[in-house]
Amino acid sequence: MTKNITQTKYDKLTKAEQKNYVKEWECKCNECGAKWHYLDKVEKKMLNQELNNAATGCFFPCFSPITNNKNTDIELKRKDLSTCPECK
Repeated sequence: MTKNITQTKYDKLTKAEQKNYVKEWECKCNECGAKWHYLDKVEKKMLNQELNNAATGCFFPCFSPITNNKNTDIELKRKDLSTCPECK
Protein backbone atom coordinates (compact mmCIF):
# COMPACT_ATOMS: atom_id res chain seq x y z
CA MET A 1 0.00 0.00 0.00
CA THR A 2 1.31 3.44 -0.90
CA LYS A 3 0.61 6.38 1.33
CA ASN A 4 2.08 9.80 0.61
CA ILE A 5 2.60 12.32 3.37
CA THR A 6 4.23 15.74 3.50
CA GLN A 7 7.65 16.41 5.00
CA THR A 8 6.11 18.26 7.97
CA LYS A 9 3.86 15.29 8.81
CA TYR A 10 6.83 12.93 8.45
CA ASP A 11 8.90 15.06 10.85
CA LYS A 12 6.13 14.85 13.47
CA LEU A 13 6.15 11.02 13.45
CA THR A 14 8.09 9.05 16.03
CA LYS A 15 11.28 7.27 14.93
CA ALA A 16 9.43 3.93 15.05
CA GLU A 17 6.66 5.27 12.80
CA GLN A 18 9.17 6.83 10.38
CA LYS A 19 10.64 3.38 9.74
CA ASN A 20 7.35 2.40 8.05
CA TYR A 21 7.94 4.99 5.32
CA VAL A 22 10.36 5.20 2.42
CA LYS A 23 11.55 8.73 1.85
CA GLU A 24 11.78 9.69 -1.81
CA TRP A 25 12.88 12.97 -3.33
CA GLU A 26 11.15 14.33 -6.41
CA CYS A 27 13.20 16.70 -8.53
CA LYS A 28 12.14 18.89 -11.44
CA CYS A 29 14.55 20.39 -13.94
CA ASN A 30 14.36 24.17 -14.29
CA GLU A 31 15.60 23.95 -17.89
CA CYS A 32 13.52 21.22 -19.56
CA GLY A 33 10.85 20.44 -16.94
CA ALA A 34 11.76 16.74 -16.68
CA LYS A 35 10.98 14.98 -13.38
CA TRP A 36 12.98 12.24 -11.67
CA HIS A 37 13.04 10.60 -8.26
CA TYR A 38 15.64 9.12 -5.96
CA LEU A 39 15.49 7.50 -2.56
CA ASP A 40 16.76 9.36 0.48
CA LYS A 41 18.49 6.22 1.76
CA VAL A 42 20.69 6.12 -1.37
CA GLU A 43 22.01 9.60 -0.63
CA LYS A 44 22.49 8.77 3.07
CA LYS A 45 24.39 5.60 2.17
CA MET A 46 26.77 7.63 0.00
CA LEU A 47 27.28 10.16 2.80
CA ASN A 48 28.05 7.36 5.26
CA GLN A 49 30.60 5.90 2.83
CA GLU A 50 32.31 9.31 2.62
CA LEU A 51 32.46 9.55 6.41
CA ASN A 52 33.82 6.01 6.74
CA ASN A 53 36.47 6.72 4.12
CA ALA A 54 37.46 9.90 5.94
CA ALA A 55 37.79 8.01 9.23
CA THR A 56 39.89 5.32 7.53
CA GLY A 57 42.18 8.03 6.16
CA CYS A 58 42.64 9.51 9.65
CA PHE A 59 43.48 6.23 11.39
CA PHE A 60 45.46 4.69 8.53
CA PRO A 61 47.35 7.48 6.70
CA CYS A 62 48.74 5.03 4.13
CA PHE A 63 45.17 4.60 2.80
CA SER A 64 44.56 8.34 2.56
CA PRO A 65 45.11 8.67 -1.26
CA ILE A 66 42.80 5.72 -1.89
CA THR A 67 40.01 7.06 0.32
CA ASN A 68 40.34 10.55 -1.22
CA ASN A 69 39.78 9.07 -4.69
CA LYS A 70 36.79 7.07 -3.45
CA ASN A 71 35.30 10.18 -1.83
CA THR A 72 35.66 12.08 -5.10
CA ASP A 73 33.79 9.31 -6.92
CA ILE A 74 31.05 9.26 -4.29
CA GLU A 75 30.75 13.04 -4.40
CA LEU A 76 30.23 12.91 -8.18
CA LYS A 77 27.58 10.22 -7.79
CA ARG A 78 25.76 12.33 -5.18
CA LYS A 79 25.76 15.30 -7.57
CA ASP A 80 24.34 13.02 -10.28
CA LEU A 81 21.31 12.32 -8.08
CA SER A 82 20.26 15.96 -8.25
CA THR A 83 21.26 16.51 -11.91
CA CYS A 84 18.64 16.21 -14.62
CA PRO A 85 19.11 12.93 -16.51
CA GLU A 86 17.72 14.54 -19.68
CA CYS A 87 20.06 17.57 -19.71
CA LYS A 88 23.33 15.84 -18.69
